[in-house]
Amino acid sequence: LDSLEKQSSASKAQMEFDKPEKYVKQKVCALSGMAPTEYCTALAEEFVLAGTKPEPCNYHILRNGRIEINYPNEYQRWFGGKNMNGSLSYGGAFEFVYPQDNAVFLYDQSLREMQNLKIDVAGGTGNTAALYIDGVLYGVSERPFSWYIPVEQGRHGLEAVSETGESTFITILVK
Repeated sequence: LDSLEKQSSASKAQMEFDKPEKYVKQKVCALSGMAPTEYCTALAEEFVLAGTKPEPCNYHILRNGRIEINYPNEYQRWFGGKNMNGSLSYGGAFEFVYPQDNAVFLYDQSLREMQNLKIDVAGGTGNTAALYIDGVLYGVSERPFSWYIPVEQGRHGLEAVSETGESTFITILVK
């Protein structure tokens, strides 16, 4: 976008568009998209519905005199593999990130033994979680909670239970 903005004013005029009705430009935290607080380090301008104000940014907080970045639970898998400056905000809803409830998958007969389905669960306050498939313990995982399960045709109930007793349940169908 920076290079586009540096183009001549003639081509810049061609890029302009009508301001959306009922929307105003407002500064937001570039990381969270929320209303910036004094601790947000990068800002962006976005169109927001006039008369509304985004929630204050909860990614950037001051702790012990330092600004910390707390990423939401959905970032666990991505964050765990990066050399990131920040921390994950554990304690949100304990839930399946993938697959979603009532997801449908197709079984490939030619790949019988080689098919696996990745299961990701995030949130909660525990550091370990157990996965049950159709009521039978499949395995235990530490954060970030992840398992690869064999693909078997039929409807299956998946339940994840954290060490603190939190649980979440979904159903999947493999055709």
